[in-house]
This record gives sequence, structure tokens and C-alpha cells, in this order.
Amino acid sequence: MKKTFRVSRNYPKVLRNRKRRIERRLAPRNWEKQAEPMMSGHNIHYALSDRTHAHGYGGIGAVHMMVQRLGLVKEIDEHIKLLKAHLPYHESDHVLNIAYNMLAGAQRLEDIELRRQDESFLNGLGAQRIPDPTTAGDFTRRFLVEDITQLQECINRARQRVWQQQPEGFLAEAFIDVDRAVALVKPHAGTITLRGDTDFSHTAQLDRWDKQEMKFILGLDAHPKVVKLAEALAEGSWQRLERLPKYEILTEPRSRRERVKEQIVVEKGYRNLKLVAEDVTDLAYKPHQCEQEYRLVIVRKNISVQRGERALFEEIRYFFYLTNRWDLDVEAVVSLANGRCDQENVIEQLKNGVNAMRMPVDDLVSNWAYMVMTTLAWNLKAWFGLLVPDRERGLELLGMEFRRFLHAVMLLPVQISRTGRKIIYRVLSYNGWVKELFATFQRIVALGSG
Repeated sequence: MKKTFRVSRNYPKVLRNRKRRIERRLAPRNWEKQAEPMMSGHNIHYALSDRTHAHGYGGIGAVHMMVQRLGLVKEIDEHIKLLKAHLPYHESDHVLNIAYNMLAGAQRLEDIELRRQDESFLNGLGAQRIPDPTTAGDFTRRFLVEDITQLQECINRARQRVWQQQPEGFLAEAFIDVDRAVALVKPHAGTITLRGDTDFSHTAQLDRWDKQEMKFILGLDAHPKVVKLAEALAEGSWQRLERLPKYEILTEPRSRRERVKEQIVVEKGYRNLKLVAEDVTDLAYKPHQCEQEYRLVIVRKNISVQRGERALFEEIRYFFYLTNRWDLDVEAVVSLANGRCDQENVIEQLKNGVNAMRMPVDDLVSNWAYMVMTTLAWNLKAWFGLLVPDRERGLELLGMEFRRFLHAVMLLPVQISRTGRKIIYRVLSYNGWVKELFATFQRIVALGSG
């Protein structure tokens, strides 16, 4: 039976009214002294509804529609063959069950049971039942390494369909932090720049990348050869490094907070490293395993070593970046190289936001499979942000921490009802992202069947 999903035509009026009401409640006003706390509700009662079905995961319907329209369900069921018979679940049911568990605010595999016992959650997905936690764990044990690779490829093919919906110039310049992603991105990108810290600076690969017209900016270990080159440079070769701002301040800059930690270090007489100045320069350099020269950008940090309020001595440290980006000034090269540090934030989100590193099962490959399926929740967040029609709002959602995204879009109370062949999500509350949820859902529906 084919299900149709549509948005009620009167939703813009309802949104306007709700927005006006909340704006009136939150508008500045001259309050008189209040005799009681603001949270004064005391005559509270609970009742159990018999006919009305609702749950608190209102964004899950839009995400499930997106998964179907992007063809991810078909991709998984066609390419992942782990079940001999579908009694009653398909491979896509298992994968999405684990991913949706995280999108519903869960932290561990056992939390699936809460959704499994939620009749309205099941109704919202058109499912009679979903796998229990034990069955979900058993499913992860069916994976071999090649199955995990195939699942990642299924996800990547759906990702490319999201990219195809982006405006012109979306991937005019792509920055990739791992070599393995090049084949995925290259058909869609104008230019590709590989970035990496010193662990990724495999100089034997540089000539190959350069011949393939790929750019790179890589950290280079401060080994004696390059340190000697830096120390031999004349003072006139250096220029003061002006750090590029991380973002544009649209209003007035805020005053800096008092540096309490540094004050404590000084008061207690601890050893303290204080940056005095940064200088930068560049020169042509040919690594030992390369046939041609590349650009070596060198940052010189002048550090004052102090104890309490007394300066002990000054220390010079060098940082090196190897690149074939001759088109950028040295400040831009340093800024782009340091931008890779944002990957640490992504790793933190996967660890503590999506909880992809919980390791709930008993062997390495099974936990790897679980990690890929839970990380899908993070990808679904990104895809949803890229499909938001309002580009500025979409990029704001794209940069959100996972937990904030859940509260903004996913964890909305909704009433679930069925009318004919339709499953209706009736949103019961309002926040500033409900408008984007409705607008994005309409765009997802317009994508057609995946």
C-alpha cells in the first residue's frame, strides 16, 4: 500500500500565530515585584489518553521520508545480504533502527526497548514492530569487514544524491582530511585540497597527488633538516603572522573574559609558557622521497617561559606545513592547515553526541558495524541541514552540535493519526525551527521516490 505524505496547507498561518504568541510572552516589559516564583504551577494532574496517540520524536518522520527519497533503504536492501530470510525484518530495518535510536535522543543500544514499547512511535514509522536490543546486537555480529565497507558505500551513494541537490558552486573547493574520500568527492568538486597533520604527511605520495592535480596542505615533523633550514634564514626573511579571524563579527566585539586560569598559575608559581610573537615565512623545499620541490611554510613561535611573574628564558619553536598551494599567501596556508583541528570537534560529537563509540557488543568488527550505523545518525543530521531551503538556516543547522539539533528538530511532541492511507504528524509545540522542519519536509517530498 503506497503512503502519501503532505503538509497541511494552513501551517504557515498556524506558525505565524504561534510565533506571535511566544514573542508577546517573551517581549521586554517593566515587571512589578512578583509575590511568587514564575514557575508557580501547583495544581498538576496526570491522565492517560485512550484515543490520542503522540510521541516526542516529531522530526523522525521527516528524516524517514528523506532516507526513502534518497534511496538509502533500497541501497541497503539491495547490497547488504546478511539475513537468509526476512522474518520479519529487512537489513534496512536493522540499520535504521540503530540510527533512529540515536536520533530519538538515546545513549545506548538498550534504549531501543523504549521505542519498541512506544505504540505511537511505531505507528509514525508505519511499523508493526522494530527489533529489540538483543536482536539488534545480534545483527551487528553478522557483519564481516567487506559488509561494513559495502554499507559505507551505500551511505556514500545516498550522500552524493544530497550533493546533487545543492546550489552551483557547493563543492567548488573541497577540503578532505583523509585520502580515501577523494574518489567519492572528486566527481562533484571543482578542486580538492588534502589536509592532514604530521601523521598524514606521507611524502612518498606527494608527487602522485600533484600529478593528479590534487592540492595538499600537510603538517611536517620538525626534524633536524627543516629546523636547520629555518634557523639559517636571515631575520629579514620573516614577517609577523597576522592570524585570520575565525568569523566575521556582525555587531560589536565582546570584551574578553578575565583569564582566571593564568592568574592562578602566576599566583601559585607554576611554570607557564606564554606566546610572545609569531612570525612566518616560506621557501621551496624538496622532500627526500619526492622528485620535485614544494612550498614549505614555516611558523616561528617566540615563547616566554615564566615561573610566577618572573621570566626565566625565551624558547623558539618551529611549525612546518608542506603544500603545493602557491596561489595562497602564507597566512591563508596556516589558517587552512589549522582548520583541520575542527575534526577533533567532529570526533567529540561522534563520541559524546551520537555515542557511536559505546562498544556495546563483544568483538571489534561488530562494534565497528555498530559505529557505522550510529554514525549514520550524524550523517542524517548533515543531510537534513543541506536540504533546508533557507541556505543560511541550513548552514546554521549543519554546524549545530548533535544534542542541540535533537532538541531543535527531532524531539518535537507530535500527535500521530492515520487518515485513509496517510500517516499524519501533527506538531503540538513550537520553536524557532518548526518552520524549517515543514519547509524541508516539503522539499524532501518533491525529490520523488529514491
